[in-house]
Amino acid sequence: MTLTSDDKQTTSSTRQLSDRLVLAVCMIFLVRFFAAELYRIPTHSMMPTLAGPQYAANCPSCQWAITMAGTKPPPTAPCRCPNCRQEIEPTWKPVAADQALVLKQGAAGIARYDVIAFKSPEDPRTPFVKRVVGLPGETISVRNGEITRLDPKTGEFEICPKPIEQVIESSRVVYDDRYRAPNIPLRWRSPDDSWQAETSGYRLMKSEGQLTYYHLGPSGRPESIADDEPFLFPSTAAGNNLVHDAILELTWRPAHADCEMIINITNPFSQRTLRVTTKEASIGTTSIKLLPISSSSRFRWGYVDGAWLGWQDDRFLGRWIDPPSDSPTTYDPSAGIQVSIAGAGQGSRLTDLVLRRDLHYRAYA
Repeated sequence: MTLTSDDKQTTSSTRQLSDRLVLAVCMIFLVRFFAAELYRIPTHSMMPTLAGPQYAANCPSCQWAITMAGTKPPPTAPCRCPNCRQEIEPTWKPVAADQALVLKQGAAGIARYDVIAFKSPEDPRTPFVKRVVGLPGETISVRNGEITRLDPKTGEFEICPKPIEQVIESSRVVYDDRYRAPNIPLRWRSPDDSWQAETSGYRLMKSEGQLTYYHLGPSGRPESIADDEPFLFPSTAAGNNLVHDAILELTWRPAHADCEMIINITNPFSQRTLRVTTKEASIGTTSIKLLPISSSSRFRWGYVDGAWLGWQDDRFLGRWIDPPSDSPTTYDPSAGIQVSIAGAGQGSRLTDLVLRRDLHYRAYA
């Protein structure tokens, strides 16, 4: 049989396509076997970093996005919005589980707080995805919601700080002022009426004044910030432990070059203030030069893992181990974290306030 030119080209194209498909299948097999494998997250244990099958909805009161773990629809009973903390009955929609591409590198090079995947010892068909908190030879303890390790030299437990890039990733939003619920008292209030609430923030109406955060419950009364997880049912149940670490985000719009802002975060272990001018930020005897502020600047300031952390416009300013307090603490253990902002400079504005809390670890037997 004699093949025409067209027949030869068709055969050649078919063979090339077949070769490419075989090569692609081999590459996929080799990558999966030796280099990487795609995992579907099976459970909610890593939420909100990685989520298994879940349901999502928007709070009908403040429009905050809510997620609830589980393969079955959440119960029809009211739940609590994690942002406005009102009892709501949202309309839930299913969301597929997250997927993670896992690199196969073995145990070498694994560091604390890395996320790893491994097969269940009881059922190799079941994948586990967990975060590493202890390394070989260490004695680990969970204390006040922090991961601590025993220092063999001193015999004391010390906090194991998270890498800076994971601090915000693992934090939980306590309240986002950009999602206010109508007909509900504001969380940020001025005891001396020096700050006036606006649509997107607050304006200083006097030469100086204070703005204080109140963690209001469904009844409108202040409550303590606790370690409740809003993505687990029943979401109306408060956590059993007070949270000690907090991060405050805000955009500062100073009225003029001589304005300043003082952020106070008080917890059982520390009572310190951060002083911010248009040129520098300082805590105690430590100060750092800021980027020039033309009209506004976005700041993050918080106390996490036994140290103070600061950011300006996503630039990390530094990590400071808490120095001795300048004055005796006035912290009320039953009140939880206390956060306030003092401002100087009439006409200055604070917008887009977000209060976060650090991840609070629990120990299980």
